Amino acid sequence: MRYPAKKSNPLESDVCLATGRHLLTPMMFAMEQMKLDGLEIVAVNFDDPSLPEHARQLRPLIWHDGDAYCVLLGPDPQSGVFGCEKSLEAALDDWNNNVRERLAHPRNDDEVAQFIKDNLNASVYKIN
Repeated sequence: MRYPAKKSNPLESDVCLATGRHLLTPMMFAMEQMKLDGLEIVAVNFDDPSLPEHARQLRPLIWHDGDAYCVLLGPDPQSGVFGCEKSLEAALDDWNNNVRERLAHPRNDDEVAQFIKDNLNASVYKIN
């Protein structure tokens, strides 16, 4: 399965069609993200229901690096949540599993885990 590239404004779906009001989404919370200068950014449609749930909710950075796809939420792969595999699907699944693991065992001073919790609690998506 291939995840289709997003062709529209990433905030378009963040407006309730019934009321016209903006919905609270994870993108409204700020966190330092890694600079991807010079890397091949991969555009993904985060509204695609076939994506892993945390990728849809948190919208991580995704880039192609040689023969691998890398997914990151956070300032760098060491302190953020990172996944990297040969296919986009496998990289997103790896990253999604790493998010679950990070939430299951956060450190007291883990700003990335706290950011994830805050965003999932405010998400308009179903949270398990």
